[in-house]
Order: sequence, then C-alpha cells, then structure tokens
Amino acid sequence: MNAHCESFNGTIQEEFVDYNMNLLFDDTTKFNEKLSKYLEFYNTKRVHWAFNNKQTPLEVLINSDYYVSKLPAECKNGWPHAVLSH
Repeated sequence: MNAHCESFNGTIQEEFVDYNMNLLFDDTTKFNEKLSKYLEFYNTKRVHWAFNNKQTPLEVLINSDYYVSKLPAECKNGWPHAVLSH
C-alpha cells in the first residue's frame, strides 16, 4: 500500500505542485481551490497507467461489480454526481 501512496504523491507533485508552488506560499486558499479542481480531473477525466491508459478511476469504480453490488450506499455518496469523460 505504501508504494501506491508514494506513486500518487509523486504524480501530484509532478503534475500539480511543481507548477503551482508559488501559490502554496503566496495564497494557500487559491492553491487548495486549484488542487481540488485538479483532483477532480485526476479522478474523473485523466486516464491512468494502472488501467492501461484507457479508464479513469471513477470509470473503474462505477464499472466494478464490487462497487455496484456490495458496497453500502453511504460509501457511494457523491460519486453518482461526478461527470464521466467519454
């Protein structure tokens, strides 16, 4: 699990933080707003290497039998409102 966390952190650093470092020190609120938008993009529009560069994490989650049939409703709260990129 640690390797997955380190990979995620590296991706966020390379794709977002490095380009917005000035905001991190000058305007933390703006940095957090932009980070929130980036994370939405990261999970709903950006295809991922782990999914053969063909699917987003949201697409994988929604198409998962485990997600659809076994997770309780409170675990899915909010995901139906996300926009899928097709």
